[in-house]
Amino acid sequence: MSWFNTLIDAANLAANLNQYQKLSSMTTLQEQAVLASQLQAVIKEYMFQVNQALKSLLAHAQTEPLPVAVGLYLLEADFNASGIDTSMFLEFSDKEIFASIRQQLESRKAEILKNLVPDLQNKFSLALKALESINDLRYIFVNYKNVILLQEAKEELAALRSNKPALLAFAAQSQWNKSYRVANATIDRLAPNIDLEQFFKVCFKHYKTSSSAIGTLRDYQERLEYYESFFQEIFKTCRLPDMIDPLKNQENTSLEFTTSFEKEASLPQGKCPNCGYQNSKSRSSCKNCRILLPKP
Repeated sequence: MSWFNTLIDAANLAANLNQYQKLSSMTTLQEQAVLASQLQAVIKEYMFQVNQALKSLLAHAQTEPLPVAVGLYLLEADFNASGIDTSMFLEFSDKEIFASIRQQLESRKAEILKNLVPDLQNKFSLALKALESINDLRYIFVNYKNVILLQEAKEELAALRSNKPALLAFAAQSQWNKSYRVANATIDRLAPNIDLEQFFKVCFKHYKTSSSAIGTLRDYQERLEYYESFFQEIFKTCRLPDMIDPLKNQENTSLEFTTSFEKEASLPQGKCPNCGYQNSKSRSSCKNCRILLPKP
């Protein structure tokens, strides 16, 4: 996501670029004018920040070519991801500024990369791989908890469907119904927002034991810390502008996340009201018949 989207959110605009391009669908001319004015202000602010970041990086081009090359790569990627083009500017001078910034990004990045010595070219490639890995690992951290909950809900629902007795006592039937509703509700809440195939694909890139094993958060935490340290080392003497710094304003990736999840998913040991099985581990459902265990 581009920094431009962050500015849109900060401005509390319910509009996005798609709405901007379809202003004719707004109900009144006044609403169209207000939205256009708001978005013009955000676009200009974004262009100003891109220009400032560009100047800040180029000031170190002679002395710190590697971090500048990486910074220009990130800035160009953010610029392209913004979705802004010349048709969105109302004034010709703004169109010229936009075109000038785009041209500078492309030409100066190419020039600096061309002049990097082989050792720095290799480090530039490693930096891009580190950046990709950082994005992958943060994606895993953001989605890990919900993926586990979704998998458990699907397994529980399948077990409940296959193990439902023909006749249950009222209390057990009530508990079975509750378990079924909880599992269904969990799947309905999580499934639309999770691409399991994509998640497992990303996990397998960084935890290659088997296609079904995704590793623990600690496994990914160690890898993330390694790549972040590598990235920080590149910018030790040349500060990266905040708007394109991948280590700024990210989701929490501390292992406290694991602890909070374990507290949520874990329930005290208890005797199953349906089959009488005495569970030997802290579980949310009976190990034998999958009925949701009642909270004490």
